[in-house]
Amino acid sequence: MMNGKICARAISSVLIGYCIIAALLSQMSLRAQTSKSPADYVNPMIGTAAGGNTHPGATPPWGLIALTPHTDEQGWGNMGYRFENRYIIGFVHNQVSGVGSGEYGNFLVMPARNAITLSSFGYKSARVDETAQAGYYAVTLTAPNVRAELTARARTGHHRYTFAGGNKGDTLRVIFNAARASHPQYAASTEAHIAEDGRVVRLQGRFADGFGSEPTDFTAFFTARVNDLPANYAVWKDDHVETAAHIAAGERENCGVVLNFISDGNPKTIELTTAVSYRAAQNADAYVAEWQAQRKTFDDVKADARKEWNSRLSRITIEGASDEEKTIFYTALYHALLMPTDITGETPDGFKTSGRAFTNYFAIWDTYRTLNPLLTLLFPSVQREMLNSLLDIADDRGWLPDGFTGNAFTAMQGGTNADVLFADAAVKRLQGVDYDRAYRYLKKNATAAGDPPAHSGLSARKGRYREYLQNGWLACDTHWQSVSKSLEYAYNDYCVWAVADYLKRGKEAEAFKARSRAIFTLFDAQTGFFRPKKSDGTWLSPFNPAAVFPPGQTWSAEVHYYEGSAWQYLGYVPHDFYGLIRRLGGNDAFTAKWDTLFANRSGAEFTKGFFSVSNEPDMLAPFQYIYAGRADRAQFWSRKLMAENFKAMPDGLPGNDDSGTTSAWLLFAALGVFPNAGQDWYFIGSPLFQKATLRLENNKLLIIHARNTSTQNIYVKSLRLNGRQLNRAWVRHRELENGATLEFEMTDKPTRFGAMETPPSPFGKR
Repeated sequence: MMNGKICARAISSVLIGYCIIAALLSQMSLRAQTSKSPADYVNPMIGTAAGGNTHPGATPPWGLIALTPHTDEQGWGNMGYRFENRYIIGFVHNQVSGVGSGEYGNFLVMPARNAITLSSFGYKSARVDETAQAGYYAVTLTAPNVRAELTARARTGHHRYTFAGGNKGDTLRVIFNAARASHPQYAASTEAHIAEDGRVVRLQGRFADGFGSEPTDFTAFFTARVNDLPANYAVWKDDHVETAAHIAAGERENCGVVLNFISDGNPKTIELTTAVSYRAAQNADAYVAEWQAQRKTFDDVKADARKEWNSRLSRITIEGASDEEKTIFYTALYHALLMPTDITGETPDGFKTSGRAFTNYFAIWDTYRTLNPLLTLLFPSVQREMLNSLLDIADDRGWLPDGFTGNAFTAMQGGTNADVLFADAAVKRLQGVDYDRAYRYLKKNATAAGDPPAHSGLSARKGRYREYLQNGWLACDTHWQSVSKSLEYAYNDYCVWAVADYLKRGKEAEAFKARSRAIFTLFDAQTGFFRPKKSDGTWLSPFNPAAVFPPGQTWSAEVHYYEGSAWQYLGYVPHDFYGLIRRLGGNDAFTAKWDTLFANRSGAEFTKGFFSVSNEPDMLAPFQYIYAGRADRAQFWSRKLMAENFKAMPDGLPGNDDSGTTSAWLLFAALGVFPNAGQDWYFIGSPLFQKATLRLENNKLLIIHARNTSTQNIYVKSLRLNGRQLNRAWVRHRELENGATLEFEMTDKPTRFGAMETPPSPFGKR
């Protein structure tokens, strides 16, 4: 009996031990299941409302295919999808993100049921149960009672339409529209073809207008393969349907194909594999065939897309952040990796490439400030390939673009800002860029009189204006936006010199550096602003430094600052900011003026004339306090602006995302380091997270610790770089690019950190 009790106790102890182990394993498994990857935090719905102009569709990083829903509103400022709109008219295959003018949005596909009207998108449907993830989108369309799912690879799109069970004999339709394009672009001509068995649809279109400053005119080709044989099919043009034909064509008319399937009353799934080519129909066919040969399923592609996104997004890990903060941060990183578009193998015939080819630089006026510096730090090989692709465009067209989309130069918004991209790369010693080749085009920009603009409101598309070459500034009675163009040209001149200096040819470019300081000719000491000046040397009067547009007008010859005011452009002298501070009366006077700029801030609405976080001329302003020894003000405002302007909601962006520019602003601000594009150092701000780890492309780690950071502890008490005390509120790129550890000690009260060693300047500090 005694031995039996011992044995029973032993068995009981073992069972208890197993139970404890099983419970621990279960908890570990549960934690593993609930552990989230960066892609889990991405919410592509952010920015789809209130003018953010992002899209919720399925796309890979820099993908040619961006498979996304379009809603039923057109017009300026509508990029195809608007969260506020109730109806979906279909799903398109190429879509730009966050920009302020329409382009692409071509080759629309839409499931439908029973009787429909083909013209005027009579097949549109209300939407419910909408889901958007990195590489995946799904929605229920109520009119046809279909669950539509989309995912994408670099060259193919994948649709899965699950029709709910209905009446036996229902006609289940898939509609293809060859003529869809985002306003102001339109389809000048289109064709639609259906194969004999009805399983392969081919569309093509010639699309015109768009955002180009020269006529945009490109042809695109589309192929779709269906996983099932339709019962019948038809081609159509407007409301005319032809069941006996296999081809339809239109001139500025809607035309396409309808595939019809007959329901047996049970749910039915129809899948499509689609592709787009800008070179040839055979390319689109080949992309579809290549995928078919892999015999992968829709879910395989969805998983691959998620894996690819995670490989990019996991380059930054953050700790000590709420789920909402992670959602905002990783969605911003996602948005920053959508554009420009990789079109390797899809350039026009005769276009020579030196490597990967990109388009949809939309526009450099936006992206050079934040997006491109982000790529230089985190994805330098991609930035190098983009720069070399710009040089390929220059070889083909004779000039570097400030923007390029739809096989055309875009409307140029300011100066020749590709100059800044190459300067930023050169001073940061980005390898693999042909700087000699670049300098030839930069020097051409700085010396050649530009072509007349496409209309008076645009800058010269190429080079500088002749008057600027002669005087170093533009007069307001001879040029629109004379002040903002002059300011941008001045920094462009400095950047041309910076590339020459990198090539040890700085002496031959000294004239450009000297000319960059002539901008202070437009500084009016009495008002304290860069002010419009007439050809005779007199100031324009009356003068309102907060005015963006004249009363009752928008764009006209009386607009002297592009998308901004004298207040918003006051800080645009990044090459000689101390010269500005001196002219404003010193550090205290400058700080007081900057406090006024921010006290009157206006979120996304730049037309109020003061600070607007999403307006490009304002983006450096919060960090420019550091020049005056007031890093505490930079810390205060960067934190406040993040809290006020970014949220995990469809209206969570403060205005256009501009190809990821606004998102990249948030990323740098949250990390606590902010670029000064064209120069080799970063401002130090106020890190939002307890720890951020950036895995650089060379496999080195850039670690940013912020001890005690919180919503109250926003000020930097002290900073160490690799264990060494750092008393400056700036850090050089070379101190970060091979891995580093920044250790912040945060506090709830302003400090004098950074006051004694202010940032460097090409023209000195006095």
